[in-house]
Amino acid sequence: METSLRYAGDSTALRINTNKRPPTVRYAGDSSSLKVHAKQKFRIDSNTRLQLNGELDTRIGVLTFFSALLRYFPPELSAKIGAGLQYDRRDKLHYTIHGKKSFPLTPDRFVSFVVKGRCDIDKEFKKPTPSGAAELVWNILDFQRDQDVRLKVGYEILDKWHWCTVFVRKEAYGKQGRKSGSMAHRTCTNLQIFWVVAGSVIFLFFINQIVTKTDA
Repeated sequence: METSLRYAGDSTALRINTNKRPPTVRYAGDSSSLKVHAKQKFRIDSNTRLQLNGELDTRIGVLTFFSALLRYFPPELSAKIGAGLQYDRRDKLHYTIHGKKSFPLTPDRFVSFVVKGRCDIDKEFKKPTPSGAAELVWNILDFQRDQDVRLKVGYEILDKWHWCTVFVRKEAYGKQGRKSGSMAHRTCTNLQIFWVVAGSVIFLFFINQIVTKTDA
């Protein structure tokens, strides 16, 4: 079972007491808005998870988002399949089905082509909203010292828009010798997308040449 908790809003409304063990966090704002996000994962078996997500807006005192998804990871397919229900204040209750399939392009699986699709359906089963996308994902380990980089270039098939994101993971070691990490990302411009795609194609070409010569 995995649990995570995060918040978004006015951080001045938080009162953190680090003198206690474990540390405590209290919300002390009267008019400030604080959104609390919680996620819980339950392990059903080695390939199946039940994931619960929720968001609470303290300003209005109601649940603004909730989802319950059953996720299945067939190991022989390198895929993810999920189905469940979601609720938010704008779209109310609806059902969702999604899938994701990864195709490794290199033997080390650091470069892969990802296809993913999703379909949201209203509670009357009358208005399906499909979406689908394709991504090229490139994981670069130790891009710098204790720093990993992940590049994603994707295209939304139905809405016809593209994106490029760069994720940077920085590893750090605390006083106790424990390793922790943080993740940051940014969105690229069209020119940056071109150079990322061009560089990825050139990289894959050289990898293919090396693999071909090795097999020969």
